[in-house]
Amino acid sequence: MKKIRLFAAAAVVVSILAGCGGESKGMDYGGGQEADYSPWLSGNSTTSDGGYYIANEAPAAGMTDEMWETEALPDWNTEEYNALEESNFKSVKNSPISTFSADVDTASYTNLRRMIEDNYSIEDIPAGAVRIEELLNYFKYDYNLPTGSEPFGVTTVIGDCPWNEDAKLLQIGLKTEEIDFSEAPPSNLVFLLDVSGSMDSADKLPLLQSAFTMLVDELTEKDRVSIVTYAGSDKVLLEGEKGSNKTEIAEVINNLYASGSTNGSAGIETAYRLAEENFIEGGNNRIILATDGDLNVGTTSESALKELVTEKREAGIFLSVLGFGTGNLKDNKMETLADNGNGNYAYIDSRGEAKKVMVEEMGATLVTVAKDVKLQIEFNPAYIKGYRLIGF
Repeated sequence: MKKIRLFAAAAVVVSILAGCGGESKGMDYGGGQEADYSPWLSGNSTTSDGGYYIANEAPAAGMTDEMWETEALPDWNTEEYNALEESNFKSVKNSPISTFSADVDTASYTNLRRMIEDNYSIEDIPAGAVRIEELLNYFKYDYNLPTGSEPFGVTTVIGDCPWNEDAKLLQIGLKTEEIDFSEAPPSNLVFLLDVSGSMDSADKLPLLQSAFTMLVDELTEKDRVSIVTYAGSDKVLLEGEKGSNKTEIAEVINNLYASGSTNGSAGIETAYRLAEENFIEGGNNRIILATDGDLNVGTTSESALKELVTEKREAGIFLSVLGFGTGNLKDNKMETLADNGNGNYAYIDSRGEAKKVMVEEMGATLVTVAKDVKLQIEFNPAYIKGYRLIGF
């Protein structure tokens, strides 16, 4: 009986995660409440920040002309998320092996937390925003460390499934050795920063500046920093600066301002070029892209962006993505960039979250231990009838 339980625990690990969430609404306004303003839009003027102003209707009783001309309708919510397809149960007799990739993203948790704090209802939360593996990845666990020459330790947990009394829920956790960033190999970092007009918001560019200043404080003499900004075009503001020159790097970051359109693909190309020119053999060569993901000039489709970063990652340069802001967050594009750039994707909604990502977890998120990790679990049909992979 003991042998059966041990095997079941190993199997349960694969089916760890579960997806949920309502359908995505086409238009919502911060708190998730919908309104139909389409009858008002014909002939109305728009502002540079996307706000609509009533111009063709008679003012309401008691409203002055000045009040009437300056009353803005709420901005449209144009956030985008990938569609999720829930896995069905598979027969162990016909498909005994489950294969999946390792994932270290955490963006979904922070983004969902933001929606809940903004009083979104369950129905107004896009289904694609709920990625169970990222909700679990956000927290720290007492997982087993690797032993001997193993690259990672394995922890398995099996228990009753809360929503299905006829099934068990299986979780598997992987953990590498603890990484002290101060003792890690030298880093060649390229900060690729979105300074387009859509970043002109308190929860975007100012928060970005605060986050990257925190990261700069952790760098040392052995590290190198380049800074590329992009809006309508890309600009190189810093190239190969020593990490110990913290004041100079921070000054460049803090002098940024937002304006213009968003040609992210041009910035990505330039960032990879700088990373290649300052490449550190055996070091941590990484681009850190910070954006709301609203790419509207140049290469903008998910497939084209995927092709771009997939080709570039072969040079040993990884791409991590940090998401900021609300209203026009392009979660789908940022997730695609990070997944195919061999990097991680995090969403930053506060200074506290910036410290968590950029300081407390820097070693875990910026130092690569293994890439393109694939895992396989084989189920024994003598003990397991079927399984369903919920997340990874």
